[in-house]
Amino acid sequence: MRWAWVVLATTMLAGAAVAGATGGAAAASDATGASDATGAFESTDASDSTTTLDSTAAFDRPRDEAEGVSVETNATYAPDEAVTVTITGQERSLYALYVYDANGTRQGIKRVSLDADEETVSFGALAPGSYRVVVVAVNAGEQVSTTFGVGGPYEPGVVPEVTVDQPADVVSIPMSLPNGTTRATVSLAGDRGRYRVTATVVDRDGDGEVLLDWNTFYAGRGAVALRTPDEDAVVDANRERDLDGFLREGEYHLTARANGTVLDRGAVVVDLEPLYTGRMDVFEAPAAGSPEASFEQRVSTGQVETDEWLFVVVHTQGVFGAVNATRDLRSVGPDQVVLSITPENGDDGVRLTAADYVDVREGRIVVGFAPGSDALAVDTQYDVDFRIMRAHPYRAGDEVMNVNVRVVAAGTEPDRPVVALDSVTAPESVPADGVANFTVTLVNRGERTGSVPVSVTIGGHVTEREVVVPGNGRTVVDLSFDASRVLEGSRQYVVEANGSRETGTLVVGNVDADDGPTLGDRSDEDGSLPGFGPVAAAVALAAVALVARRRDRSSN
Repeated sequence: MRWAWVVLATTMLAGAAVAGATGGAAAASDATGASDATGAFESTDASDSTTTLDSTAAFDRPRDEAEGVSVETNATYAPDEAVTVTITGQERSLYALYVYDANGTRQGIKRVSLDADEETVSFGALAPGSYRVVVVAVNAGEQVSTTFGVGGPYEPGVVPEVTVDQPADVVSIPMSLPNGTTRATVSLAGDRGRYRVTATVVDRDGDGEVLLDWNTFYAGRGAVALRTPDEDAVVDANRERDLDGFLREGEYHLTARANGTVLDRGAVVVDLEPLYTGRMDVFEAPAAGSPEASFEQRVSTGQVETDEWLFVVVHTQGVFGAVNATRDLRSVGPDQVVLSITPENGDDGVRLTAADYVDVREGRIVVGFAPGSDALAVDTQYDVDFRIMRAHPYRAGDEVMNVNVRVVAAGTEPDRPVVALDSVTAPESVPADGVANFTVTLVNRGERTGSVPVSVTIGGHVTEREVVVPGNGRTVVDLSFDASRVLEGSRQYVVEANGSRETGTLVVGNVDADDGPTLGDRSDEDGSLPGFGPVAAAVALAAVALVARRRDRSSN
């Protein structure tokens, strides 16, 4: 799931808040990304004895700045002052803003499409108290928040934080249980009282952390849809009543308790934005000992040889709750989420049960066929479609993504790097003691990443760099040549890479210097070159006379 953020404000001690504020988000991402969760989450293990909570529970908080988006407010506003929120993000991107008071009641929501990189939004005057504003980048899947006070400073630990998630996704709630605490009871309630679920989370591995997953796709029917993806457990899970369908979009309040005492409050928003799905790609990769190792060497392509891995990758959001295990993905039929691979010649489609590798995780579905797979026919073009059907609870109609791939015989394309010069940009002239900068574009028409030397040669002097060029890709590299190493004048240069070359000319210093070498600057006094003044000339003449006398004596 791409939209999984940490939730919940807390009434915990300030020291615990600082200690838990940084690590949980990363841990949550690692845990949920690696899990192979089943469609319906429920744990009924009640073997553990109840442990008294002697301290408050700590919940990690979102940052007030993340990659690509940040939020800023005043620290304090007057009771009659308009509360303004400044968002810094991507121009033409959509952002949702939520404001919550100390009781967890949402005081306002706005949606803004930025006309520039920064925009300020006003929520008007608010009653005195402590507030949190949460900003969600709708398409990018980022959430940040910050706090402020009205009529006085913000009081830490009293304003709930929020997780915003796409419908049908799995909401991940990382929880810290400090000071040796092993249990906490949580409840989720919403939909005007029609939905309420309670459960106890148990820290079994003793690390003080519990990651609670709530599957919003299954939450209103069947199993309770709560689980932990690691060694921890959910026990005594119970829902008061089944809904007449799927969980409705809206806001669901989360409460943590111990021995009847409320430890924390928060909220989960099943987002009202339209379901978002990403792109679909086809890759080929060499056999590297395992599907995972092969996948790491993948190259985007529209044509795959039979001695290569073929990987279909669907980047998606908002369907992870419905498709969070291999069995949930179908290749045929009126299912809610379907991935089909169909030959264009009208033959039967390829069933996913014939795939050699299927990996379903939040935000990504990978289906792989190993080299030599019998499921794929040689010299055949395939249509690959990913469909979210009208039957999906949060879809008004079908959505289809499509790519094409052709399977060809082994050896049809070069597996080795095939790197050549694509273009060279060179200066027309450079000072005699300057630097000539060459911009070289390399193209690799092979299927493998290659490393090749790229060189610039002028007057027998060479500048060289080793450059890596990805398979089926291109790379731009800059090479700097020290012109003080060559004679002035119009000089030829040679740019070479992997056997391909391009030549041209540039002027080094004085173009008229072609008539003879320049030995140095002339003297300002007499116009002679350094070392050739009157004294030097007399010495030179004496030396010539001495040589002449020696020759006369030897001839006699």
